[in-house]
Amino acid sequence: MWSNPKQPIFRSEPLRRAVASLHCVCCGIHGWTQCAHIGGLKEGKGRSLKVSDSRVAALCGPHPSPMGPAYPYVPGCHADLDQGRIDSARGPEFVAETYVLLMEQRKLRVAG
Repeated sequence: MWSNPKQPIFRSEPLRRAVASLHCVCCGIHGWTQCAHIGGLKEGKGRSLKVSDSRVAALCGPHPSPMGPAYPYVPGCHADLDQGRIDSARGPEFVAETYVLLMEQRKLRVAG
């Protein structure tokens, strides 16, 4: 029987920190950004497994609402994407925009 050995999943703490330092690529807020893993089963997500760190986007997490005390916080674009309140088809767009920002801000360089 032919088997396809699993490759180790790419992980990079420096990359995740660099992504979290950016503004949210969905709404633009700064200071509340998280490194969001984008993808599903096809991209390698599984039981308690996140996709590779190569598939990450700068999306905001929970933060205070600009609407005042009546709405004390908003869940953020990361949760909105995960919960389907933002179309998941925009995930690759968010990843691409994140990498553009990383390169433009010289936080990511191509070795060579």
